[in-house]
Amino acid sequence: IKIQTLIFCLLDRTKNCIPVMHEQIQSPQYPQPYPPNLHKKWDLWVPKGYQIQLSLTHLDIYASTDCSQDSLTVLYDLKVLGKFCGQENSTDHQGKNPILSPSNTLTLIFQTSDSTAEVQQHTGFSATFKAIDIDECSKTDAREDSGLLCSQICINTPGSYHCSCHSGYKLHLDQRTCLCKCEIRGNTGVFVCIFILVIL
Repeated sequence: IKIQTLIFCLLDRTKNCIPVMHEQIQSPQYPQPYPPNLHKKWDLWVPKGYQIQLSLTHLDIYASTDCSQDSLTVLYDLKVLGKFCGQENSTDHQGKNPILSPSNTLTLIFQTSDSTAEVQQHTGFSATFKAIDIDECSKTDAREDSGLLCSQICINTPGSYHCSCHSGYKLHLDQRTCLCKCEIRGNTGVFVCIFILVIL
């Protein structure tokens, strides 16, 4: 069995691996029939703050029970998100809907049996993947009792987010909590907090 691992990224001038935002993946020799005895692995990686959306645009893999022979397996952190074989117009093909990774990595494994090339005429698969921005503001923080990333206003940005406050409040050093602004009233030296009622 031939084993090959590919990592999708771009190399900068210092040879560092920079994640890509979109790419196409195809089985070996596609659109010609794929060879036997393969075990090929793709490690997909996009920037932090993004998810990977994988779409199968073509599928023609020898069908077997539970895809136990030839198959394309999609994993996230060793968890199987999908295992595919058959053809795109058959009931064996369950990959018509895009697969969305929980985070910024995804692994594909294409494995074929020892069938002879003369008998095997299946063309394999073609797929595309792209980076999808995670809307952090729609999520909660399990570390906090409130579950909120920001105590007042959460602003989603590409690959990240930041917090903001209503008028009369200022952002705490934790960059998440909004505190009431305080000011010194006259010459009394007394701090007075101004509370602003905000109607959402």
